[in-house]
Amino acid sequence: MRRLVRVAFSALLLGASGLSLGVSALHAATKPRLVEQTPHNIVSPGSLAGRYRVFRENEKDTGCLVTLESAGRGRAYLSPACRDQGMVIFDPVAWSYSGGWLVLTARGGHQARFELENTGYWVKEAKEGGKPLMLRKIED
Repeated sequence: MRRLVRVAFSALLLGASGLSLGVSALHAATKPRLVEQTPHNIVSPGSLAGRYRVFRENEKDTGCLVTLESAGRGRAYLSPACRDQGMVIFDPVAWSYSGGWLVLTARGGHQARFELENTGYWVKEAKEGGKPLMLRKIED
C-alpha cells in the first residue's frame, strides 16, 4: 500500500563561487508538497510470528511478553508473568496482518491495530484511545 505524505525539504545549490543558498531553493524548502512514499511497514506476515516485549509511553518496558504463533491469522497469548493491568484485561488471543497493520484480537472480541514505525516498534493506532502501547519483536 502506498501513502501520500506531506514532506518539507531543504535544498542547497552549488554556485560558481562555492556553496550558496538560492532564493528559489529557500522558497521551495519552506513550501510543503505531496510526494509518494513507499511505506516502511510492509512486511511478510510469516516474519511476524514470535515473541514481543510490551512497552508503554516513553518506551517504558512493562515486563510483559506477547507471543504470536504461526503465520496469517494465528493464536496470540500473553505471558503469565504480565502485570500490566491494561494488557491483562485486553488478554490477546489471536492476531492477523492486513494492509500494513498488525491486529491483535482480545478474548472479548475487540481489536487493537498496530503500525510498524521506523524505530522497529509496532505502535498502537492513536485514534483507538487509551494509554500508548508499543510492541517490539525479540530477535532470537
